[in-house]
Amino acid sequence: MIENAYVIDFEAKTEFLFTALILVNENETYNDDFYEYEALGFPFFVHLGRHLAEHEKKRPRAHLPDLERFDLFYRE
Repeated sequence: MIENAYVIDFEAKTEFLFTALILVNENETYNDDFYEYEALGFPFFVHLGRHLAEHEKKRPRAHLPDLERFDLFYRE
């Protein structure tokens, strides 16, 4: 599995970009359509994203990012 994400937290005024690639094939047989996306992959990316977000909130910064251009208004 591969994940690319640009994450913005408007309240904490943080942003980060990450890319991660993990192998989710416990039986080591390729092209058999048995992969552990639900059991391993998705939980790993959730945990990774939360960990990185918490790290960014605590990390000291010399300059806060200007996130105004990303604050979009959506119609309901």
